[in-house]
This record gives sequence, C-alpha cells and structure tokens, in this order.
Amino acid sequence: MCGIFGVFRRQSAVDERVNRLLADSMIHRGPDDEGVLAGRNWSIGMRRLSIIDLAGGHQPISNEDDTLHLVFNGEIYNHQELRAGLIARGHRFKTHSDVEVLLHLYEENGRDSILKLNGMFAFALFDSRDQSLWVARDRLGVKPLFYSWQEGDFSFSSDLSGLAHVLDAPFSKQALIDYLGYSYVPAPQTPYLGIAKLQPGEEIRVSGSGLEKRIYWRAESSVRWTGSTLDAAEELDALLKDSVKLQLISEVPLGISLSGGVDSSAIANYAAELSDGQHLRTFTIDFEGKDGSDTRFASLLSAKLRTDHTVVRVGSKDQFKALEELIGRMDEPMSDSAIVPTYLISKAARERGIRVLLSGAGGDEIFGGYPRHFPAPYFSAAWFAALPIPLRFLTSQALGLGNPALRMRLRNPARNFVVNISGVNFEFLSQGLSSEKEMRRLFERIEHDFACAGSRYAYPLMMLDVNDYLPNNILALTDKATMAASVEGRVPLIDHRIVEFAFSIPESLNLLDGKQKGLFKYVLRDRLPGVLLSREKEGFNAPIHDWVFRWPDRLREGLLGNFSPTLAEIIDRRVVERWLSDPSLRKRGASSLYSLYVLNLWLITRRK
Repeated sequence: MCGIFGVFRRQSAVDERVNRLLADSMIHRGPDDEGVLAGRNWSIGMRRLSIIDLAGGHQPISNEDDTLHLVFNGEIYNHQELRAGLIARGHRFKTHSDVEVLLHLYEENGRDSILKLNGMFAFALFDSRDQSLWVARDRLGVKPLFYSWQEGDFSFSSDLSGLAHVLDAPFSKQALIDYLGYSYVPAPQTPYLGIAKLQPGEEIRVSGSGLEKRIYWRAESSVRWTGSTLDAAEELDALLKDSVKLQLISEVPLGISLSGGVDSSAIANYAAELSDGQHLRTFTIDFEGKDGSDTRFASLLSAKLRTDHTVVRVGSKDQFKALEELIGRMDEPMSDSAIVPTYLISKAARERGIRVLLSGAGGDEIFGGYPRHFPAPYFSAAWFAALPIPLRFLTSQALGLGNPALRMRLRNPARNFVVNISGVNFEFLSQGLSSEKEMRRLFERIEHDFACAGSRYAYPLMMLDVNDYLPNNILALTDKATMAASVEGRVPLIDHRIVEFAFSIPESLNLLDGKQKGLFKYVLRDRLPGVLLSREKEGFNAPIHDWVFRWPDRLREGLLGNFSPTLAEIIDRRVVERWLSDPSLRKRGASSLYSLYVLNLWLITRRK
C-alpha cells in the first residue's frame, strides 16, 4: 500500500523538483519508504506503507534485465497462487513482494496480465523496450489514480493535491457545482481543470505516438445462473470465505471496522472463523445524539466472537474538529459525513498498532441494500417522480406549495435518485447558485448520469450505484479516510468474483423473498444472530441534520466568517445567511448547508 506518481514527456526532461513535490504531497499514504526512478523524459515514484515483504518490498521494482520498471499502490491478494505458477514456468523472483508478480505476468501476457489479478490497485509500468508507460486502476475503483494529458505530456498521482500543485491547475467551477448536487465530484471530473480521474477498470498506455485508453473490465448484469437457491448460497458462502481469507494476509497487525450492521458483521464472522483462534481487534463508533443501535449490535457481535473491541465516542465537536484535521489530507471535497467516523476509527486503530482495517463497504450496492433499489411504495417521493410526465408535473407543483424543493425533485426520477444519495436541497441550490444556466446544466448532468433511475427493476438501479456512487463516494471516502491515518483499508465484499457472481444470478434470487440483501442474509442465517440480520439499516454516518439544526453558529462561523472567494463566485452568501438564520429552512437544507461548509473549508485549505 502506498501512493504512486510519475511523469512521461515527449520531448523535455523531467524536473527533479516535480518528483519531490509529488512525493511530499502524499507522505501520509506511505510514511515508511520512498523511491524514484527516472530516465531522460520519464519518471516513476512511490511512497510506501509496508504491509507485505516489509524488508524487500522497496519500489520502483524492475525485472531481471532492467527493461521493465513498476510502481504499484495496493495489494494483489492472489499473489501467492500467481507466484507459484510463474516459478513453475521458469521465472525467478528477487523479492517476496506481491508487486513483483505483475512484472513477470507482464513478460508473459503483456497488458492482458491485469485480468489475472485479484486485488485493489493503481499502478504504472514503464517498458523501456518500446518507451511506453502503462497505467491502470483496479476493477471496482478501490484505489484512486488522477492524471493529466496536456500537449503530449502525461503526469499521474495517487494524490490529487500534489498533481494540482505541480500543474498549477485552476479550480473547475463546473465540478464544484456538481459536487453540491452529488456530495462528491463525479468522475471523470476532479475539482481542477485539466486533471481527470482514471475510471474503475480503465487503463491508459502512453507512448511517443500518443495516448490510448481502454476499459478492460466493467460491472454488468449478465444473468446466467441456473442453479437452486441452496446452490447459490453455497457458492456465495465459498466466495465470501475465500475473499476474507485472502484479505487477512498481512505481515502487520490487522483489525476490522465493525459498524454493527450486517456487512461488517459478516466480515468479522468469517475473519473469526479463519483466524485460527487468534483474538481479532474490532472498532466501532458511538455518535452523540444519533440514538441508534449500531454500538449495541457491534458490542453484541464482539462478545459473541470474543474480539478485543474498541468503541470510539464522537460528539458534534469531535466531528467538526476531526473534519478540520482531515480536510488537509482530503485531496477533493466529500460531504458524506461517514468519512469522518471512518477516519476516527482508522486513527484509533493506528494508535493501537493496527495498520490494516477490513470493512464491509460495498455490500449494499451488490446485494441490494438500499430502499432506492426496490419498487417505490405508493405515494413516496420515488413513486411521484416515476408518474407519467403530465401527472408528475401536476403533483410536483401541488406538493411544491408546501415544500418548494419537491417541485424540482419530483420532476424526474433521476433527480429523486440523487437526492436519496446526497440529500441535496434543490430549492437552496436554485436560490443560491449565481447562474440559472448552471442550475439547468446540473439537472442535465444528473438526468444523464442517472437516466435509468425510473426503472422498475432492481439491477439497473443497483448498477447505477456500483458504477457511480460506490467508486466516487463509498470507496473514495474509505481510501481517503484510512490513508489519512496511514492505515490500509480493505473491502472483501467487492472482490470482483463476488460482484460478477451477484449480478449473474436472477434479481429474484439475489433479493430473495423480495428483501434487501435477501440471499446474502440467507447465507448468514447460521452465522449471525437473527436479531442482527433483521435489524433496521442505520448507515455509518453522523447525525448531521440534528447537529446543523442545533448548532448553526458553528456553520455560520465556518462559512460566512471566512467565505472563500472561489465559492463567492458560485454561491450567493446572502442566501446562505438566510437559510442558516431560519430554523425551518436550516432543517430542510441541512445536508446542503453541511456540504457547502465542507467545500468552503476545503477551498480555504487549498489556498493557504
């Protein structure tokens, strides 16, 4: 686990100061080691957090004849199996690092070698034989990679801030407005002009002849399963167990982020079974004012599995303080409040010697864990938004008399879908944005990205989340929060084999008995307490609505007391003042006000 960076230029040499800036921007990603390799017009480098082969895993790493050079961020979970096959075919290894496996696979299979990897990764491989650079990102987008292609010069980094600094990239107002709608910056955009996100399952090859991109893997629904429910349950159980087994491999202390929900509880159960009697370390959050059951269920499972359990207690002051601490290491704005508890758990784990954390991220997206994946109940917002257009217009107008935000939300299923993700209040944005044109463009983007949100079937809706919300929000915040504490975050539920299997079975089987996570819970019926399997979903987030409503002065001070000049070009601060001052408006717009608070803090930090 580390951060990687590099530059490839057609003509000019690479300035050594560029490598220094890129390396220094991501020390938190790799505090244990650093390495750079450079040629006349190219360089690759890394910062390392040592997890596998602590002594011999230095990067960049090269093959036997020094024609291939590699930097790699992440883990190849099936490296032992791949290594054995490569040795049998005559390959000689210099280290015990999982990373070296890719070099030898590339010697045999070229870029198709990526299809043999089971892992989370972003990497760059320079091939001196044809003077080409190959960069790629894992299938689901667990690890990030940002890049720029300008006038034949290519540069990349695991950390967006360093790359933006090197390129002196200006902010993208369009991307910042999209953030206010989505709660994250949707790919391939970044908050900076001229810098893009490499998409999940995407690769780039750069050479003297230019840049070429390819999608080598895509999450798709391809129903082909013909077995019984019991057959599917046995297959899923075997995949889950093998994924957790592979991701338990570590040469440093490992723990589990245990929220008390079904997903993380499943990970803890499999890990306990596979840990050979060793006590597991588990961590959970207890939020002041949330009045939830997560802590109780986490403690219940901890007692059952006999884990060494830590409860991190968080109040509103802790949340805002941690956000201010974290914001400098958030290379792009994210307003999902779950990033802060994820960071606090990672920080607590690191303070107790843990360097790897497993989490249950991804289970909701592939097993149908959100109400938005199911047919809308009568007279719900989703039901109104899916009515025929004339009825939709009339009902949105009528319902909008009491709540103007509904007038815009219910005009289109895509708008309603994104509200379920981000909590955005369109009334606030329409009043606050300095340009009506920008509001129309935001709606157009939402309606394009979530075009199938009106589907009556679950898989198209789940695919929206797998291809957008999962990599851009869930996995991005997991990576940023864990890496900010110099901890490696692993996500066993989105092993690509599990994802492929989940969407190969019929909807009626995955969502067994028409229930959220139907088959998944069926598999877990003898593993987890029934009361845990039947509990209501809470979500791993802070009670932001309550805190914004009760403590407006904190937001007023953080926003209006130091309003970013960039934000002032986008949002009318008088509208912000009015919504903060009116208790009714503040309650309705809490998510958008918090999102704006995070963005303002992020913008100010970037320009210090």
